[in-house]
Amino acid sequence: MRDFVYMAGNILYIVVKSFCPVRTGNLVSNGITMKSDGSEIYVGGDLAPYAIYTNENWDIFAPPLQGHTNPNERWIDKAIQEAVPLIKSALSGGISEEEYNNILKKYNRQVQDTMNRVAEKSKQKAAEIIKAARENL
Repeated sequence: MRDFVYMAGNILYIVVKSFCPVRTGNLVSNGITMKSDGSEIYVGGDLAPYAIYTNENWDIFAPPLQGHTNPNERWIDKAIQEAVPLIKSALSGGISEEEYNNILKKYNRQVQDTMNRVAEKSKQKAAEIIKAARENL
């Protein structure tokens, strides 16, 4: 027997991760978690207390954010909107095991592609720092 609540929660979890803005990878790797039964998804927490600033309109905060545009505003809402039809299908039993696995693969691939781009940028930045350090010796 399939656990439709777990499937729905896991779909929401991976879709939210795929929409997560990434600079260092911490929020997507450590700041998005799911309760073991799939019934709750958490964004932020002790490892990513800044998560709220990635999603909200910055005008609700004090300067220096106030008056600036958040390029990631409402990313969680957008993820939920994308996930809702999939969640409805999962909860009604309308997704086969194969379809479920393909959904997870698709969004996991998006997360991995994003993390690979971040890693490449980090490697490039490290190479620039090392080069500059060597030139200054």
